[in-house]
Amino acid sequence: MIKFVFKWVFRVVLAVVCLVVVAAVVLLLTYNTILKNIMERNIREQTGMDAEIGRLHVSLTEPAIEIQNLQIYNTTEFGGAPFMNIPEIHIEYDLQALMNRKIHVTLMRLKFAELDIVKNQSGQLNVLAAGGETTGSSIPAAPAAPSSQRPVVTARPPQTGVTPLPSRPSPAPAPAPKPQITMPTVNFEEQTGYEFTGIDTLNVSYEKEKFIDLQNPANNCEQTVGLENCIVPHVKTTTDLLGLVALIDLRSDQFFRRVAGVNGRDPLKNLMRSLGAGN
Repeated sequence: MIKFVFKWVFRVVLAVVCLVVVAAVVLLLTYNTILKNIMERNIREQTGMDAEIGRLHVSLTEPAIEIQNLQIYNTTEFGGAPFMNIPEIHIEYDLQALMNRKIHVTLMRLKFAELDIVKNQSGQLNVLAAGGETTGSSIPAAPAAPSSQRPVVTARPPQTGVTPLPSRPSPAPAPAPKPQITMPTVNFEEQTGYEFTGIDTLNVSYEKEKFIDLQNPANNCEQTVGLENCIVPHVKTTTDLLGLVALIDLRSDQFFRRVAGVNGRDPLKNLMRSLGAGN
């Protein structure tokens, strides 16, 4: 009897071990797919845009993350077409720092194939809507006085023998104040619980950009940038990216400013301001 019980317990334990091994193997084979679905959902929740990741690989043997063929799509308000095409995001990080709740990236390689700037039927740009730009309301005009309280002005009869003075043109009205543009601030440590300590080496490639005007397709244009493997060392704050932004602007033949000529607002200037470059 005792021998039978031990044999039965042994079979149960063996079955549990086999199930755990199978579950571990399945997890190792599918955990990247699970993480990919989580990332796509998080991008959708953060931006309101659908995202597709062709391949996500998080290495179990070395601190590295590889994302391939990331596509982010505009909302239906901006036509639903692709917004950003990123063939590669490669990240290598300091595992010891991560265990101490710090994000220290030793290498980040970004390859942008295409960025599509879209102006919708209301005249808004997708790059500003995705960034959460808000504009302050204009100053309301003073309410008109009721008709019963308005002063009555009567014309004076002309006086004989007196030459009337020439009438002065009424002064031009003062221009309406421009709405203030504010960009949302992001507290990385508050949102993630991890302290960002910097990127040792940032490698950026940027191929081309397009402008799509849903109001007037005649304004559509495309610009090749052709930036390959631009190295930005020691990135700790967004101000360290200002030189990269300026370089992209020059290689783009001031594409963003030409877009501003159509839209009446300069997205690059707003981006520079948000990164701390002043007015």
